[in-house]
Amino acid sequence: MAPKNRKDKGHIIGNGLRGFILGRSVSRLIFNRILNEVLSSLRLRVSLTDLEKESLYAEALFYFGVIGATNECEILEKAWKDRHHKRAIEEFIEAWLKRKMRGGKLQPMII
Repeated sequence: MAPKNRKDKGHIIGNGLRGFILGRSVSRLIFNRILNEVLSSLRLRVSLTDLEKESLYAEALFYFGVIGATNECEILEKAWKDRHHKRAIEEFIEAWLKRKMRGGKLQPMII
């Protein structure tokens, strides 16, 4: 059934966009949890800016072929629970962090 007026049409689009934004923010929450676990396991204390986290998030999604998927958060969560994929994610994040630290763009925190 087609929407009868512009208001209804906007409401339908609004719900779809809200769902898309919610899905993207949930996948970022999951990725931040994964990032924190990796940093903890590496015993590495670094402070990443929001821009650096976003860059790492986007590069990881691209690298693992997840970018643009409608269910990014589900894919991330399932991959993190699988021991082979988990190790690949850990290695990717570790290599990304080391590359940034070598380039002087990321400094470890002194505690």
